[in-house]
Amino acid sequence: MCHHPFDSFRCRVQHARQHGDLYFAALISKETIASVFGNASAILDSARVYNTSVTLWVFLSQVMSIHHGCVSAVAKLITHRVANNQTACSAETGAYCIARDKIDEQSMQRLVTASGLAIEDSSPDHWRWLGHRVITADGATVTMADTSENQAAYPQLSSQAPGCGFPILRVVVLFALSTGVVLDMAMGRYKGKFTHEVSLFRQIDAIIEETDVFLADRAYAGWFEMARMIQRGAHVVVRKHQLRKSDFRTGIRYGKDDHSIQIDKPARPDWMSIEEYETYPDFITIREIRIRVENNGFRTREIIVHTSLSDDTEYTRRHRGPVP
Repeated sequence: MCHHPFDSFRCRVQHARQHGDLYFAALISKETIASVFGNASAILDSARVYNTSVTLWVFLSQVMSIHHGCVSAVAKLITHRVANNQTACSAETGAYCIARDKIDEQSMQRLVTASGLAIEDSSPDHWRWLGHRVITADGATVTMADTSENQAAYPQLSSQAPGCGFPILRVVVLFALSTGVVLDMAMGRYKGKFTHEVSLFRQIDAIIEETDVFLADRAYAGWFEMARMIQRGAHVVVRKHQLRKSDFRTGIRYGKDDHSIQIDKPARPDWMSIEEYETYPDFITIREIRIRVENNGFRTREIIVHTSLSDDTEYTRRHRGPVP
């Protein structure tokens, strides 16, 4: 029996396992799908079998299965219908493939983030690190089918000859460290203006709120990224940017390989307006820590971390916390 508020999700997972391979039917309800898709579901909801919710359940199960074929996906639906005292639908895959192509992409993205936020909000408080919600960012690229439509929207690398490459999509995702769910995501071209990982990150970083800890690698260690997080009351834990120099003899020393420094505001980048530039402070105060990672059988590795967690009493080097 489930008692803790987060157990509701655990119960749903246990209940989902009873649905066989079509377990998303128990994890994502019709009501949740309808609220997220809204009018975008009208084109599918008139279908006798493959309405919006059923199409999504089958599609997600297909993606997560080791058998990615449409025949296997439809077979799971037939099994699910029979187990729930419904008539078996046709084993032909044509209707399913047509319905899947009609799924609205923007609504799918909203469904991912809405589900993630709901799970994160219901997670136990003791899953958080020292009371903080930790959010981490990461980017990746995805190649797509080499069609003229995809090439126009997401062109291949300019170094590749036409016909010798594939369209490339860049995606940046924000994860909740405690649950592993996706909180938000941004997609764009691999090349071109404002297509860098950090540019996509700026589109979705508003989800990082006061008291949150933003954990990331050095790609997100730019001065303006750190300053923006600090201004809204959030904390940063990032690897030191490769262009910055370190001198642990300077600043306010907290201990060996642990001190506080000030980093001046850099010159205004071309893409930033003068008005936005003036909203940033003249400098930010950052705590710099050198960490030695020792694993048996491997060479000791040194990592320098920049963080706004400046209270060396509350956040000591001995705390087992997030490391980028």
